[in-house]
Amino acid sequence: MHLGQSGAVLAALWTAAVGTAQAQPAAVWAGANDTPNTLITGSFDGTAMTYLPEVPSGGSGGGSPSGFTETQVRVFAGAALGRCSLLAQTNTPSASVAIYTIDATGTATHVTGSPFPTGGTSTALAWARDGQALYVSRAVTGPATVETFRVACTPGGTATVTDAGPTTLSLITTLRDMDLTGNGSHLCVTGNASNNAGCFAIDPVTRLPATSPANTVAIPGARGLRISSATGCGVLGFPSSNQVAGLFVNGAGVMTVMNAAACVVPPFHGAVSPDGLFAAFGGVTGNRRVCLYNLAPATCQISLAGPTAAADAGGAPYVAFDRANRLYVADVNANRIRVFQATAGGPGSPISSSTTNHATTNPPVGIDAALLTDVPVTLQSFAVE
Repeated sequence: MHLGQSGAVLAALWTAAVGTAQAQPAAVWAGANDTPNTLITGSFDGTAMTYLPEVPSGGSGGGSPSGFTETQVRVFAGAALGRCSLLAQTNTPSASVAIYTIDATGTATHVTGSPFPTGGTSTALAWARDGQALYVSRAVTGPATVETFRVACTPGGTATVTDAGPTTLSLITTLRDMDLTGNGSHLCVTGNASNNAGCFAIDPVTRLPATSPANTVAIPGARGLRISSATGCGVLGFPSSNQVAGLFVNGAGVMTVMNAAACVVPPFHGAVSPDGLFAAFGGVTGNRRVCLYNLAPATCQISLAGPTAAADAGGAPYVAFDRANRLYVADVNANRIRVFQATAGGPGSPISSSTTNHATTNPPVGIDAALLTDVPVTLQSFAVE
């Protein structure tokens, strides 16, 4: 085989691999942004979205397309760890969080006791890297306070949720978003009013975060913090300057901001792909576009891959990735979810654009997704005759 043939074979193999990844089915979850609130569940087969019956969340949604005062949705896909797959959804005005188990079809079922009171208006969520704790913000403004819920669950078993209580995080005011460090040792948060971000050590037994950060970094109007478990690299939004910064958090929880890249909208709602190679941000004002970024895994340097085309309706798009690096966009008040394929050259045109099965135009707010192969399948016993 000569060099040209070898290159052609490699290209064909790469194309086949990408095609296989794109064809993998995924489940997609979003909030209804309504009263009463519901959980919207989509099933994406690689080309088209279908919707399962909505699940009442047990509370109320925000009903507004702006800011961070709406429902957020975060998934923990537990197959790799041999644990349950879990989903959390905030009921912002109701001061509660709904916690669900996820089956092999993506269907969500409330765990016993859900929704759980949070002690305040909850707008941000973060799962521990092992799924055994959920962190929920308790206030829209003022000192940052986080409610910790411990979760015990194994595939095929019953999930048990215990409220471990609140923790007030010093030096952070108006908590806007949260995530765990790559190794799961620290809870990292943004302070929109304190104009900073920092990471707080997590007690491995109680799962409670410390009250003082390892360090803080100055971030004007910090928004949309997300960190990759694969690389330890993350991103933060600077809405005041239409920029997104790359960052790195070391094993001691010390955060370092790297370079920044421009966005065509003020970046508010962020996501990082499971492999840590891409990030995306949507904004609440402007032309309702989403910016897709490349993240260099060795240096955490960020560069703009490209924006989506302007949306014709809706606003405040939330974003999420699945493990096939498909980008899901929640177009609030357009009742629509769009899907793009993330590439180093940009998002391109939508693979899919679909109207959810919710009865009003409020949704969707908060969005997350996972390949169905990433959620555990409970084996059924059977007899051989």
